[in-house]
Amino acid sequence: MSGGSERRSVLTLLLLALTVVILMSVSSLSFSANGIVAGSLRLDDIQICEELDDKMKPVNIGDVLPGGIKQACLWLSYSRAREGDAIDVLWKHEDSPIYEHSYRLFAKKGVRAFYLMRDDGETLPGGLYSVSVFCNGKKNIVKQFTIEALSDDISSDGEDEDDFSDD
Repeated sequence: MSGGSERRSVLTLLLLALTVVILMSVSSLSFSANGIVAGSLRLDDIQICEELDDKMKPVNIGDVLPGGIKQACLWLSYSRAREGDAIDVLWKHEDSPIYEHSYRLFAKKGVRAFYLMRDDGETLPGGLYSVSVFCNGKKNIVKQFTIEALSDDISSDGEDEDDFSDD
């Protein structure tokens, strides 16, 4: 082979490699922009509230909820979901797990509400609560809130009653 022919072959190979790199970069950016990359599920807004209104909007939002309530609500809006993405919610009272929810998403964006209620319909005990939200198995956020104590949340010996046990 002559020197000019070798040089053209090398330049052709370099040009081909550069073209492949550019095409792969553009393709990767396109997939990222369309939410196809794994882990693209995004939580846009999260609120702790007492309940929702008739338009699925949170009512009485706050980190401190009044004593005597029978439910607490975690409201969230999400986007960039893929069909089958999962949201898992873990509720804790005074650092002890008390309830879990799991939900599979089928829409790219939307709102979802998760409620904490007692099986017996009684009021939720006062104290510190937390709710952890996991997206596709990975912890995304932890929100803490307090439900104010009522006088009957405290037993005669001054200790909190364990209202979530199954005894």
